[in-house]
Amino acid sequence: MINFFNTQSGKSVNLGGLKPDGTPKIPLVFISENKFTFTKPLTAVPGASYVEAFNPPFVPFTSSGTGPGGNIDLK
Repeated sequence: MINFFNTQSGKSVNLGGLKPDGTPKIPLVFISENKFTFTKPLTAVPGASYVEAFNPPFVPFTSSGTGPGGNIDLK
């Protein structure tokens, strides 16, 4: 499961997490033991965003490569 924090109207909004029935709001597709992909949430807006994975295997920190502080610069 991931949390997907997106800056909207100057506030950080979590678009991820779990639905009331316990299923993830953002489905993940696992490519390997330490790589996954997901589709950008429909309600995400351009700007600073962060992804937080729960109970992941340890992998070195990565980012979009251009975002300050490790954020993703969502377009």
